[in-house]
Amino acid sequence: MRGNLNATRYPWRVYWRKRALRPEDRWVLALVAGYGDDLISDKGGENGITAAERRLVELATAARVAWLLAMASPGEGARGEAAKFMGVELRCLQALGLERRAKPAPSLAELLAARAQEPAGPDAA
Repeated sequence: MRGNLNATRYPWRVYWRKRALRPEDRWVLALVAGYGDDLISDKGGENGITAAERRLVELATAARVAWLLAMASPGEGARGEAAKFMGVELRCLQALGLERRAKPAPSLAELLAARAQEPAGPDAA
């Protein structure tokens, strides 16, 4: 079947590249190429993200594409549309969690290994 996206890993990428954008608007894909991957890596990578978080990443990416296209469009109305899509992107990012994360505490084995690598005293150098 033509247009079947069932077997693709990231169907929304194929959709944006092949169907959703006019050929003259496909320049925007270069600007958002790594955006979703960066958000996923912020959440711990492919194994650390839930299906709902993946959908939020897709929504944030789509909102970014939309506001970039709106900013590139002539006219004052386009600026207002861009602001709406920026708000959508911000809400998606807030739902994903923008809060600061504490660094994971090192294990006892890592602490002991680091201490073993340190010089023994001031004249050990």
